[in-house]
Amino acid sequence: MGAAAAVIFTLKYPERVEKLLLTAPAFGVAENSETEHFIEMASLIENMGIEGFIENAYPLWLKNFGFSEKGADLLASLFRCHDPESIATAIRSVMQWKLFSDFTELKLINVPVGILSWPNDPLHPLSLAEKYSKYIPNTLMHQLSSSTLVFKAPEEIGRAYKKLLPRL
Repeated sequence: MGAAAAVIFTLKYPERVEKLLLTAPAFGVAENSETEHFIEMASLIENMGIEGFIENAYPLWLKNFGFSEKGADLLASLFRCHDPESIATAIRSVMQWKLFSDFTELKLINVPVGILSWPNDPLHPLSLAEKYSKYIPNTLMHQLSSSTLVFKAPEEIGRAYKKLLPRL
């Protein structure tokens, strides 16, 4: 959601943006392939409440997604910041975003852009980051080894930005 918001802001207010960092874009010209899973998650949150959802999801975050306990705790704390009804509504709404009718609008971005991406993440497809990079002039991409670093070793995101920023 953050990359989408940053792109929309940059297109609408180009004079206010000097450089742009995008982390694993999730939305483009088609509905995200993970939409169905996230709609299901929204229903679980509504039916179980935040704590019930976290209780069921926490072991999966560790086992299936390879999160560290620190990372799973971080994600749980992010969920706990929300009212169940509002986060469920937001998930349903955001997952249906289609930012553009085609990618050519990205050619209007005229500031240096850094894109952080990773492979094997259907929510944030590497192919989508590559498409952004193809259409946005003056783009540098930095690829991490895995999406699990976000919650397994979040400091790696900061290190990646530290490498990317001076090159923009």
